[in-house]
Amino acid sequence: MAAPSAMCSTRATRLRLMTAYTIRPETSDDVPAIGQLHRAAFETGYEAQLVEDLRANRSVWEPGVSRVAVGQSGQILAHALLTRCWVGSVPVLALAPVAVAPTHQKQGIGSELTRSVLSAAREKALQLHEPACVLVLGHPAFYNALGFEQSRFHGIKISMEVPAEAFMVLNLNPAFDLPS
Repeated sequence: MAAPSAMCSTRATRLRLMTAYTIRPETSDDVPAIGQLHRAAFETGYEAQLVEDLRANRSVWEPGVSRVAVGQSGQILAHALLTRCWVGSVPVLALAPVAVAPTHQKQGIGSELTRSVLSAAREKALQLHEPACVLVLGHPAFYNALGFEQSRFHGIKISMEVPAEAFMVLNLNPAFDLPS
């Protein structure tokens, strides 16, 4: 019998092999399916409306970092995006929302997609030699595993009541300090 960690690793590999998908930037043709995905993945239509509002606001929309995971038959399995926001007068990025189709959750698609949008933003920041950090309000265990830390440890605050451990930051370009 295999050791428990080996069994978990094998099981996770099998789950990932069950769903073949490609991660790519979203296109205008994806917009209706992205809305449907967010309505299916969340209890309310709030996140779907948020994505539409963010996409329509050119002062916050960040081209090229809204990404989708697309299944073999062309269906949108997951969506994640980064948009611009500000810490004081310093532009930063916000990660939200991230949605995975209910039938494809717990398979690692959301994690891989999130890593993809963060990687795209990191590449851009490094190429342009610009500071870049990402803020997120989410599940600490999930985002800590991606390198996020509690924002309060860096002096970054949010103007609404949220659990301190749920508001997190990730520095994408360590050549620059985080804003505070």
